Amino acid sequence: MRSLKLGLQLYTVREEAQKDLLGTLRRVGRMGYEGVEFAGTFGVPAAQVKAVLAETGLVPAGLVFSKQELETTRKQAFDYAHELGCTTLLFPWLDEPLRGSPSAYESSAEMLNGFGQACHEAGLRLLYHIHGYEFERYGDRTGLDILMAHLNPAWVGIELDTYWVAHGGADPLRVFLQCASRCPYLHLKDMKDRRTEHDTEVLDGVLGLAGLIPIARRAGVEWLIVEQEQFDRPPLESAAISLANLKRVVRS
Repeated sequence: MRSLKLGLQLYTVREEAQKDLLGTLRRVGRMGYEGVEFAGTFGVPAAQVKAVLAETGLVPAGLVFSKQELETTRKQAFDYAHELGCTTLLFPWLDEPLRGSPSAYESSAEMLNGFGQACHEAGLRLLYHIHGYEFERYGDRTGLDILMAHLNPAWVGIELDTYWVAHGGADPLRVFLQCASRCPYLHLKDMKDRRTEHDTEVLDGVLGLAGLIPIARRAGVEWLIVEQEQFDRPPLESAAISLANLKRVVRS
């Protein structure tokens, strides 16, 4: 059975990364994370990032690229990924016109298939990040149902985000089981309480994520990725707490 690797989505420490990406990578590496997802590289050349990844032992688990970037600067995006040694690209978001109806979801799936095919032909893979709006219903189907029916699994995988699934009114475990065969990465984001929906350190919230981890392991998930957007303490401190919490469960 494949071991689960523990990574950090750098959006968690976005202010620090924007000011000093290389220094932030070093701090994340010292915490003990095995890899990172990049939510932007802030103009830092790939060669410099690659050198710090090698220095810290961090794996480049993924790079986020927008629709505009994949349409207009695809070659540069692919070149950056290749130079970094990163094989996974992440598509982060569908704007409202791309998800307001069944036909919009079908068109978006066709668009994502096109991006995914281009990634595949370049030796990369594309994962679509779930953000919660996919659970709006259209008759007896959700937006996610429509996407799953039209996405080519050979070209586009799923990156499920536990917080956004819950925020969208669905159950993270049920949704994971629905798309487990297409979900090599799992974003673990916890919810402090159901009333405010403030997010919090992983495993310190109410989403019951500890029970999802062994199921993810059996399903063949490669990476558990920590992400947090709202904080009661400095973000780097929160990232360290989440990692310590996860290690107690994953390594037990």
